[in-house]
Amino acid sequence: AISWDSVAKAAIGIVLSPAVAIIIAILAMFLIGGIQKLFHMGDDHVVFKGLQLVAAGALSFGHGANDAQKTMGVLGALLLGAGYTTAGPGGSIDVPEWVALSAYAAIALGTLWGGWKIIETMGLKITTLHAASGAAANIGASTAIFGATAMGMPISTTHAAASSVVGAGVGSGRGANWKVVGKMLIAWVITIPAAALVAAAVLYLTKLPTVLAWITLGAVVLAFAAWAIWAMRNTIHASDVEAELLSADELATHVPVHVKLEGEGPVADNTPSPAVLIDDIETLAEELHIPIPGHEHSDHTPTKD
Repeated sequence: AISWDSVAKAAIGIVLSPAVAIIIAILAMFLIGGIQKLFHMGDDHVVFKGLQLVAAGALSFGHGANDAQKTMGVLGALLLGAGYTTAGPGGSIDVPEWVALSAYAAIALGTLWGGWKIIETMGLKITTLHAASGAAANIGASTAIFGATAMGMPISTTHAAASSVVGAGVGSGRGANWKVVGKMLIAWVITIPAAALVAAAVLYLTKLPTVLAWITLGAVVLAFAAWAIWAMRNTIHASDVEAELLSADELATHVPVHVKLEGEGPVADNTPSPAVLIDDIETLAEELHIPIPGHEHSDHTPTKD
């Protein structure tokens, strides 16, 4: 029987996690913008590079903590049903260590195999990221993922990460490429029912006569192998993404998305950056003669490091 309570819990997590990631990324970007204004730090200051590295590590850890558990849960249920493992107190499944190692290895290999195409979309096609906005995006995604994991909610870490990049783009004032965002939303909507249909089709195959089932299964495996070989031969690599990176001069311009990707931008956006908003607030406070504790207004603007 289907546990609809668990299905509802997963659905809530899938819907809410992108929203949480966007909000946290925007707030983080505004906080970082305030720090930039206060200490006159550029978008690629060494502090933000270090923060981005730490936040990226946290995001990777959260990725494994949430995604690998889903794989282990499915495999654990199969092993329990086949009698290869037992259920512990409260119905918990005793998952063998080889299952956990296999799940983590599969995630690592999948990232190594097809990750650069995702990196291209996330890093170049949604918005122009600097160290500061990249750190904000990672903070938003890792917060959403760790929160969902702590509550036992299986979510899509890809949805959370992509949403946080959108939030960082909006919060930084560079905007987002809504054409690409729209494509991702369509893919997200299609993925869930498509996965359900594939699972139902596989279940149907198990009910076919033995010989026919093996023939059909063999055809499916061969088709999948052919597709995998084709995908591996046509995938992009680190050198391809590196060739698309903007120069320092190009990054210094206020361009919302990567201009070298044909058909993907740029997209105009008039959203002011956090530093501009802070300037406007300071100017308004001076005009209204409202003192700002511990701050003297200066026309000095942040410089690039």
